[in-house]
Amino acid sequence: MGFSMGGQATIMSASDQEAVDKYKIGAAVAIHPAAFYRRTVQVPILFVTGDYEDEVTSYVDARYMYEHTEGVPKAYASAQDASHAYPRTEENAWTIHAIHFFNCHLLGNLYDCNSIYVKEENDDPCSLCSCPELVEISECYTDF
Repeated sequence: MGFSMGGQATIMSASDQEAVDKYKIGAAVAIHPAAFYRRTVQVPILFVTGDYEDEVTSYVDARYMYEHTEGVPKAYASAQDASHAYPRTEENAWTIHAIHFFNCHLLGNLYDCNSIYVKEENDDPCSLCSCPELVEISECYTDF
């Protein structure tokens, strides 16, 4: 898991099959990543960003990485009106989604999987794409 350039490093590590095998990387979370590294991610990955990113990072780049990740479970969410600094604010809701993502893919917890991948607004638990009380999402996609 990493933020900004750490998000980029997360994508790089999750794309390196040798590193995945050696370090037993089972899932990855890229938070507002500087997502200009174009490789095939090898493990389940969650991309989270904001639709008010600056010129260094862009929700478009994170969405591109999501769209071009194939063969593994993946999720993408962009917080409405959130800048690159969003993860450093009290309003940051990515932490709980990262926990759900890791619990889903590393522990196989069905509740946590539903907390990421279920798309219906009235479902319990509410999910990454349908939980405005946690974070107002402008764009969200999942593929399990």
